[in-house]
Amino acid sequence: MFLSVVLVVVAGFVYLIFNKNVQVAEAAPSFIKEVGSTDIGASNAFCVITVPVGGVALGNLIVGVATSGSGQDVVSVTDSRGNSYTVGPLAHNTAGTDWGSNYFYGKATTALLNGDSITVTFANSYYDAKICRALEYSGIASSNFFDGANFNMDDTFPQSSTGDTGTVTATGNNDLLVVFCSAGTDPMTWTNTINFTTRGSTINGGGISVYSEDRTVSSSGSYSAGPGLSAQQYWICHILAFKAAPFSNNSSINIRAGGAGGPSLKIRTGGSGNGLNFR
Repeated sequence: MFLSVVLVVVAGFVYLIFNKNVQVAEAAPSFIKEVGSTDIGASNAFCVITVPVGGVALGNLIVGVATSGSGQDVVSVTDSRGNSYTVGPLAHNTAGTDWGSNYFYGKATTALLNGDSITVTFANSYYDAKICRALEYSGIASSNFFDGANFNMDDTFPQSSTGDTGTVTATGNNDLLVVFCSAGTDPMTWTNTINFTTRGSTINGGGISVYSEDRTVSSSGSYSAGPGLSAQQYWICHILAFKAAPFSNNSSINIRAGGAGGPSLKIRTGGSGNGLNFR
């Protein structure tokens, strides 16, 4: 906070001008819950996540990943309330069992209710293992909230037992970083990256394990993640960055003529108290 006081004498009146500026800060995003996950192995072109009790609150972020055992691309993500979703590029690992994954994200501009659904549609209806996971976060900027993404994969032999997302650049303070990793062939157990928090995993009977973790960073810069696997394996890892919502900026200018009983003018900006008072 910055406060300045200026003394001005005009036509016999003494004016005190107080100028207070409050800098805008960014709120810390918060993990709310896993919206849901599906694990299917069938000849269809979609997977459906059913929204649990509590729904998804208005304005919250939904971010997820869709993985298929045959490396299919995701063509769309929709939900029961008509919210819009962005689908990231396919990360296709042709090593081992040949699988791929796409991230997706969207804002709940209309709140989701218990029993609503999020539908992920793939390009083809091959018989293969499919896993879809979605997470919910609050405290994300209302517009221009996506701050970048990256992915990396291990498709060489010998395989690695540590994932690597590649680097993403966070341009805001308090950016949310979300990581999704998948490993093929054998079900995996995962160890979180230092400073990241595990947000669960889903194991498919067809041999795909999908894991998620997140963290909030305190400053802009380049970040990456490298969760551990319980054995050497082929893997794909995504990292996404989202900007935090700003706090309200409140500032005021007070002008008073004469002594304590003189006329005054007060201007307020920011927050719900915008306005001008004169007395």
